[in-house]
Amino acid sequence: MQQKEFESMTNIVVTTEDYALIEQLYYANESIDKQDFCKWFSKALSGCGDIASSLQYRQLLAIGAKLKEYEDEKRKAAQNRKRNFAILAEVAEKYSSPELREFLIQRMGAKEYLAWKLENGKSLWESDKQLLLTLLK
Repeated sequence: MQQKEFESMTNIVVTTEDYALIEQLYYANESIDKQDFCKWFSKALSGCGDIASSLQYRQLLAIGAKLKEYEDEKRKAAQNRKRNFAILAEVAEKYSSPELREFLIQRMGAKEYLAWKLENGKSLWESDKQLLLTLLK
């Protein structure tokens, strides 16, 4: 949903910064369509008078800000996890460690592990080939 759509559906004009936080609220509620979200948002603020200075509006924006922080942290954690697994996968490759391979498959998942090997030009071990055949069946 674009800012202009939001403003049109709610009859509320917001700043770009405020809309970024409102968008976090919208995306956190995947099961709701934009029209229903706008109705909910308008209803949440009904009777607030000056919406931009209302406590409810500021609270909704604060929740949006917290959701943005949470999503940023989640994204960073996923990037760190992927980087750490790549390091461990390199070690497993270098030392031909079946134990480390099994650990990686358990933690990363078989598809992600095999995708990493293929994306990084690593040779598939016989056990990797068997795993791939199992996944393809």
